Amino acid sequence: FLAKLDTLAVAAAELSSIEFEDVVLSNEQQTFLYVTDVVTSSQHRRRGIANHLMDFLEDYACCNGKVTLWLHVKPENTQALAFYKNRGYTKPSFTEGMDLMRLEDNAGIANEHQMLLSQTLSHKPQARTMEMEEPPPKNTAGATGFGAAPKANKKKKSKRKK
Repeated sequence: FLAKLDTLAVAAAELSSIEFEDVVLSNEQQTFLYVTDVVTSSQHRRRGIANHLMDFLEDYACCNGKVTLWLHVKPENTQALAFYKNRGYTKPSFTEGMDLMRLEDNAGIANEHQMLLSQTLSHKPQARTMEMEEPPPKNTAGATGFGAAPKANKKKKSKRKK
């Protein structure tokens, strides 16, 4: 999922089932999906973009019925923890029969200490539009971080024939 303002990418998130390979037995009652790489450009934070992006992601995820979304967060990332808590994500109440070490392996975080959060959704998708509260800054040249404008190229010296 990619959020753009005009042609500038300002946020992204990924949703997949691959992380659950060999982690949980097939469950015909619901689907398990993993949320990864939710990022917002540093110049575009605190504008509701991540909330809009997660709205779209969650609507997409539950369009075929009941789904549980899972994600990992670094415990020291207090802003991300607050963000997900406000969206209803909690420590999972059920993990029986799941190979959580395999999930961490599949998610690529086996050697990192991260907190597992989940949320079960079953709502019907809503028609949403991606409207931002503020336009992007006019001058982002030289900015860093995801979605930043590339730094201006140095002018090439012209070669004159003598």
